[in-house]
Amino acid sequence: YDFTGIAPGTYLLGFQHVAVDSLGLRGPLQRIDVRTASTVRAPMSVPSMQAIIRTVCGRDGMKDSLAALLGSVRHAKTDAALPGAFVSLRWGEVILGRDGSLQRSTPIVDTFANDEGWFTACVPGGVQMTLRATHETDLSGNVELGVPAHAVLRPDIYVGPSQGEVRGPDSLGTGAARERRIVERGP
Repeated sequence: YDFTGIAPGTYLLGFQHVAVDSLGLRGPLQRIDVRTASTVRAPMSVPSMQAIIRTVCGRDGMKDSLAALLGSVRHAKTDAALPGAFVSLRWGEVILGRDGSLQRSTPIVDTFANDEGWFTACVPGGVQMTLRATHETDLSGNVELGVPAHAVLRPDIYVGPSQGEVRGPDSLGTGAARERRIVERGP
């Protein structure tokens, strides 16, 4: 862009872009000093995925297959952001020991949504994981999410009220004997 007729002074230059906004990030700002009627160059760009992962994950952002999740937690009925919502991510791992043994584990990353309902999490890429959010007594249920390596994903998670009840045998009215079961349903 070319701006002409700018009075001498110090300015902040930035931009907004839907790709940056949708990740809950702010566009970069640069301080520009205009002293004379000459050309001032100020390169601006959207950060790369690697830069976003490094920003979100810190020094761990350099690990070989790390991915970053930058998502929001919202209410299912009102679409309102839910600050303080609890978000939990789980995935399965199988570790091969030196002696040929196999050990299974389920790593967990727990985090909370910020004051604007956004959450961030650094997780290994190349795995399938389960994502779940809760806010007060509302919940999302389990969401299966494929996470590619070196990716930045933006999941929106919706939570809302649910009810559960214990139904006795033959609650379907089929005449067949059935075990008691818990039925969960939304609002």
